[in-house]
Amino acid sequence: MNLDETLRTFDDLIRCGKVRYYGASNVCGWQLQKMVDRMEMMGLNKLVTLQVQSGLANNIESPGIVHSRKWNT
Repeated sequence: MNLDETLRTFDDLIRCGKVRYYGASNVCGWQLQKMVDRMEMMGLNKLVTLQVQSGLANNIESPGIVHSRKWNT
């Protein structure tokens, strides 16, 4: 399944009232930015939440996530 088809499917589910919100998890910063750019270009509903991959053992957060945000919500 390609990215455009996946984003359109979530948008359709929101418009039909079957899903209220959607989000992403375990994505790199560049992947998140690609998704946001496609959603804006296609005029689709935006992601509402992002589950950042982190761990207690190594106490890391993906630095690419912070730098990839170019919209204000």
